[in-house]
Amino acid sequence: MKNNRIIANIKFEKIRFIKILFLTILIILFLNLIQTSGFSQQVVVKFYVFASPECNYCDEFKNEYLPELFKKYGEKIEVKILDVLNEREYLLWNKFSEKFNYPNPLLPTIVINDVMLSGLDEIENKFEAEIDRIIK
Repeated sequence: MKNNRIIANIKFEKIRFIKILFLTILIILFLNLIQTSGFSQQVVVKFYVFASPECNYCDEFKNEYLPELFKKYGEKIEVKILDVLNEREYLLWNKFSEKFNYPNPLLPTIVINDVMLSGLDEIENKFEAEIDRIIK
């Protein structure tokens, strides 16, 4: 009788051990799934573009350069285009110009984190490097 209880106890402990091991493996697999799937947080680079509908460089940026950026970075970038002909948006552009010490910024102008890029040449030379710096 006593041997039967000992044997039953050993079987119970083995089953309990197997259950705990199985749950541990499931938790590890679940955590790995979260890390490698869309559940993990993705860095999104947000930036402002100050432009004017009367600016040819702005049109070039919006119609040629920006679509290429979206092809390259996809959902990793988010843009808000502001029209400097709008008084509020013009004042915001001026405030950024003062903050970043750009007394006469060119259009288009990009503000991204702690950087302001003024004019299409500067944007084409420095913007993608700035995006890459933020993403990494």
